[in-house]
Amino acid sequence: MIKYSVIIPVYNSKETLSPCLAAIKKQASRQTEIIVVDDCSTQKGIKEIAKYFTPNFFQLRKNIGAGKVRNFGAKKAKGEWLIFIDSDVVISDNFFKGVFRKLEHFPHDACLQGVYSWQTPIGSIYSQYKNLYYYYNFFYRIKKKKYSYLSSHCFILRKEAFEEVGGFNPQIKGVSEDADLGFRLFQKGYSVILDTKLLVTHLKNFSLSSLLKNDAKLSFAKVKHILRNIHKKDSDRLVVVSGGRMSEMYPIIGSVLLSPIILVVLLLSVFFQNSIFLLLLVLLLFAFALLNFNFIKFIGDKKGTLYLLKIIPIFYLDMLSAFFGTMIGVVDYFLFARRY
Repeated sequence: MIKYSVIIPVYNSKETLSPCLAAIKKQASRQTEIIVVDDCSTQKGIKEIAKYFTPNFFQLRKNIGAGKVRNFGAKKAKGEWLIFIDSDVVISDNFFKGVFRKLEHFPHDACLQGVYSWQTPIGSIYSQYKNLYYYYNFFYRIKKKKYSYLSSHCFILRKEAFEEVGGFNPQIKGVSEDADLGFRLFQKGYSVILDTKLLVTHLKNFSLSSLLKNDAKLSFAKVKHILRNIHKKDSDRLVVVSGGRMSEMYPIIGSVLLSPIILVVLLLSVFFQNSIFLLLLVLLLFAFALLNFNFIKFIGDKKGTLYLLKIIPIFYLDMLSAFFGTMIGVVDYFLFARRY
């Protein structure tokens, strides 16, 4: 009898799909089914890779977005528990052993959230930065075990809970569909339990341009998520950039707002070569560093000072791209009335 359904959405992730499925297949019990849903990828060979590990492979005829793909997989699922895992992550050793043990006495009104490791085998410094950022902001600095954030890279919930809230919002084709689901689950009385022992390794390979483009899109979607729900009950739980409440996002919000001001003052100081602009620039950079002191210290402790000096400019550019994504999202929401 199938008790656990592992659902893996795929879109052009041929390079990471095999290690993802191999790790799952190695640990899966007889009560576990593996469901792979391909969102009309343009890459060839995905079907062959998936079929090697599981007979439950579905290839969609058109691209519909990750949320709808996961909904499709959930409808095909036979298990009591839905285990959503992204195709660009690899679960840690004994992952399922920990999951199965945890679910034996798991609260009925809760979901289980796995954690990105801060380490990655990908050599790109941009990928390494992204994993450090994810791990720190969404998991490391969160001291409470129960919260309202849900990340789609690795989470588990009962199928009946998923169906009760209607699954992922089909109107959201891009990103932030997980934040939306987490907020709707919270409103229904569910909580998300964070388990830092359920580690997965993120294999996504970022370049600088793909990193900035990705995070601009995230900010574009997340600000719309906030604007759609800010008037609703429990709006302080609209978690989109940290694992805490809205009020705990201030360091990131402050950094995003400071980033364009720093750029403008930098250009003015270069153009006019005025000591006042230079002094203002130093003060702004100090404020930026102070806002992110704990994150900077975290990176320094993990990777050392020289590595930290390489990361800080990337972090600044990331906040700047988030600013532009946010502003475009606000304009699109209010001026063009596009809510998603």
